[in-house]
Amino acid sequence: SASVGLLIYGAAVLREEGRRRRNMAERAVTLVTQSRPGEGGRPGLAGWLQGLARRGAAWFGELVKPREAKELTKAKGSLVQAGYRHPSALEIFWGIKAGAALAGLAFGTLVAMSGKVPGQYKMFAVTALAAAGFYLPGMILDARVKARQKIIQRSLPDALDLLVVCVEAGMGLDAAIYRVCQEMSLKDPVLSSELRLLTLELRAGKARREALKNLST
Repeated sequence: SASVGLLIYGAAVLREEGRRRRNMAERAVTLVTQSRPGEGGRPGLAGWLQGLARRGAAWFGELVKPREAKELTKAKGSLVQAGYRHPSALEIFWGIKAGAALAGLAFGTLVAMSGKVPGQYKMFAVTALAAAGFYLPGMILDARVKARQKIIQRSLPDALDLLVVCVEAGMGLDAAIYRVCQEMSLKDPVLSSELRLLTLELRAGKARREALKNLST
């Protein structure tokens, strides 16, 4: 019975240690995504208005976002691939989508009531503008993802060459990744930021396999 108790205790300790390390990694990622150089909020009235708009979009998005896990996971994945890792990025995105749809609906209604659109096309104009407002943010997000992927694809060969040089010089893999991150921070900031997140996850205790899988995603 003592052996069983020790096994149970050991399993509990390992589970708690794994949970602690995951929390550390998540806090590290949140810290770096909220405090990147050059991405701080604007000072003065502009910054206050920007923050107010962001909070309003997040609040509205929380109300209107879909509840299906599959849909949320897909949208969150696209946001991460586009470089938007703010904790409220998903809610802000859906707030913008819904807000743009309402703006399109309002504009379509004004156009339909202006008398410049034939009667049989009024409903079509309203529906089309509302749909355009709803789908436009998603189209812009997809374009952002593709553009960012192309930037990373162009930067990756140089990063791999530099990584090989660092490893051949005697560095460990983790140290080499960090060195590449530093060296590419000015020339290729997008890939450098991804490698920085990888380094933070490794330092927080996340398994290398899992951290590299996150980088791949």
